[in-house]
Amino acid sequence: MKQTEQKLLKRFVGFIDDRDEYQQKMIYKVLADTNMITFILLTMSMMISFIWDAWHHTISLGTIFLFLIQQFNSYYILLKTKKYDVVKTEVFDEETYQKELKKIKRGAIIAGINWGIFMFGWMEFLFPLILHEPIELKWFNIGVWVVTSMMFGGSMYVVGKGKLKLVKE
Repeated sequence: MKQTEQKLLKRFVGFIDDRDEYQQKMIYKVLADTNMITFILLTMSMMISFIWDAWHHTISLGTIFLFLIQQFNSYYILLKTKKYDVVKTEVFDEETYQKELKKIKRGAIIAGINWGIFMFGWMEFLFPLILHEPIELKWFNIGVWVVTSMMFGGSMYVVGKGKLKLVKE
């Protein structure tokens, strides 16, 4: 597999001979940065395509393919980072562990709030506009989005905490 990967890398990047360590590091950095930018652009394109499809009351093959490509990319990254165990953060004392846990908690709260606001706006305002339906704000729907955003934030906390490891010697 490594040999096939090297052949693909040489063809994709366009070099002939082996590279030194610095050059390899920079090639991988450029490829990683490109993948992140492409992921964001792919997500935006998928959402635009989805809005277009909703506006025209149809589902296009392009939207499905964009979704499948994005999911493949996400799962590939998730599986490879787990396989090589590069997502774990090791700390060696209780004080640092608590500081990192506080960062994770703050990040989870922000993620939950962002997710809740985005989904509330998407489902309660954007979809009705696209589908030419009236916008009706109900306390039940607001409650649903508050509770689900708390659940999302809580799950992000659990995932983040699972990546943090206190090493006791």
